[in-house]
Amino acid sequence: MLPPKSQYWIIRADPYNSLEDAVQFRLTYEGLLFASRTEDKPARASHKQDIRRVFHRQLKELWIQTPHLAAAPNPDTGFLPQLPDLHFGEVFPKGYSRARDLADRFKCGAYNLVPLVTKDLSLICGLDILLLRPGNPGETVKRGDVDNRVKTLVDALRIPGPDIKELGGQSPQDGENPFYCLLEDDALINHLAIETDRLLQPIEGIPHESSARAIITVRVRPAEVMLGNLNFA
Repeated sequence: MLPPKSQYWIIRADPYNSLEDAVQFRLTYEGLLFASRTEDKPARASHKQDIRRVFHRQLKELWIQTPHLAAAPNPDTGFLPQLPDLHFGEVFPKGYSRARDLADRFKCGAYNLVPLVTKDLSLICGLDILLLRPGNPGETVKRGDVDNRVKTLVDALRIPGPDIKELGGQSPQDGENPFYCLLEDDALINHLAIETDRLLQPIEGIPHESSARAIITVRVRPAEVMLGNLNFA
């Protein structure tokens, strides 16, 4: 008898817009993954912040490797480049930093936050999550269990705050100023699909029944094309 097939659910989908031309990259996570309904709220918040730290390191590298991210303007402050003053090869005036601008605007406790997908640039994103968990997908990985664990992942992809309780009592470590996140708000997710399958290789140092590996395909695109988001179009 063949083992149960993986399960696939589309939780949220945008039926009107294609994501084929979006900016695409992948985030990964492996380790403990608890359901979002844990009764101990401080422990739950600290767990999500631990996962944010994993994503922070990857998103920080994305910003380093993608020069145009640092140059996107901030429409809310009225910053737009004076085109006659630009030199060949420059997109925006030298010295402007999108990351620094965002870090000045988004704060929670001692954290200065840099979300990639923001309302001011009219950006939205789609998430396709491959979630590997112990047991057969058709048996031990139940729909409600998966929903709650995926909610933990999604919460860890957005910026915390402004309530400092979302930090779970944690403070910035070396290399976390600023602190990079994917989303300003999880309402900017217009597509969310989940595929579950068996975790065949245990994660070292993690109790098997509480472990997970997640591969998240992220696609970012404008909801409405404007000057600041042309590089995402």
